[in-house]
Amino acid sequence: MIDLRPGVPLAAARALLRDLAREAANLSNGTQAVERLDAWRSWSPRAALRAGSALSQRTVDSIVRGPRYAMLHEIAPAVQGASLAVLIDSELDELRGRIAHATAEIEDALKYWGHEAVAVLLDTNLLMHAGPRLAGIDWDALLRHPTSNVAFAIPIVAVEELDKLKLNRSSDTRGRAIYALKWLRQLLADSPTPRPFKTQAPGTTLRVWVDDNRRPPLPEPDRDIIDRAQQLAMMTKRTVIASMDQSMILRARAYGVDAVLVTEEDIPARTEGQS
Repeated sequence: MIDLRPGVPLAAARALLRDLAREAANLSNGTQAVERLDAWRSWSPRAALRAGSALSQRTVDSIVRGPRYAMLHEIAPAVQGASLAVLIDSELDELRGRIAHATAEIEDALKYWGHEAVAVLLDTNLLMHAGPRLAGIDWDALLRHPTSNVAFAIPIVAVEELDKLKLNRSSDTRGRAIYALKWLRQLLADSPTPRPFKTQAPGTTLRVWVDDNRRPPLPEPDRDIIDRAQQLAMMTKRTVIASMDQSMILRARAYGVDAVLVTEEDIPARTEGQS
């Protein structure tokens, strides 16, 4: 998975990769292998520098530089002879493939979240108190914006907290955690992928946001959710944390993350089918 530099939107990274793809395609125009090598040698350091403005160093190394980077910058073309064409053409083919793969990854992320939509991250406390009644909340009023096509997202750390709390000594805490987990199983069928979520607005979905295995979670769940929200803000039109904890709201806003406080009065009463 590609990594972006902090504050770089996915759409900006996509535009950069598209530019690099066009430039990389032109590197094959040389008739002689040495011409293609010279063009690549001139282009690759500048491309790596440009890519570094949006992508992490690890991602720049994996996409632009590649495994032959140092060798191709050091070899003497005359010594390689006929094998030079094989070396540089293989590098150019793989370079275009790496750029295409990274671009597709960004496209998938933008499509998954819907970069023109609003994403609402739900924290553990809200899940425990509301469960299926989340759909009955007047989100238009809370978010102060029409909420059609909103992507409601539950960070995996919130599900992990619920799994721990279902064994809590307090019967009230244990019951609320089990209540939320049961609802999630029924709605998501043990899959994190987006599912229709019938709120008062059309087109809304609910999903569990599973961490990338390479991302170490922060030790405090609230801080981890805020960190995730900062990343998600680069993929969506608007990202909001919804919580019943005032401390979470204050902390999120201190870090520049949009957040709304949900109170008991905002949550509809339980019906018989939600017991």
